[in-house]
Amino acid sequence: MGMEENNPEKTVLLGKLAKRTGGTLMSEPELQERHRRFISAATSENTRRTYRSAIRHFYAWGGALPCDAGAVLRYLLAYSDSLNPRTLALRLTALAQWHAFQGFPDPTADPNVRKTLKGITR
Repeated sequence: MGMEENNPEKTVLLGKLAKRTGGTLMSEPELQERHRRFISAATSENTRRTYRSAIRHFYAWGGALPCDAGAVLRYLLAYSDSLNPRTLALRLTALAQWHAFQGFPDPTADPNVRKTLKGITR
């Protein structure tokens, strides 16, 4: 027996079952459902609604997802005079979250995007 087999705190994958501490067995779908519930609980429904609205606004402007930093810059410049800088920052957060959860690079993290938003804020 190796050291890992004696460690009751270690999670061991057993094919389609995962053995958890205390001898509880969970199937892959059960683990996925549990993970989905935790992810869902981490963000309030109001925040999700706000993010969905921001994504719809980006689409209505003509944006497509996934996008690059250039598209985000054009979006910022298009609304820099008409939207509050905090609203723009929130919309960038929604775009960043969309990209993160879909597994794409975050275009809002681009230094030029961040600097432009900072300039709009001032």
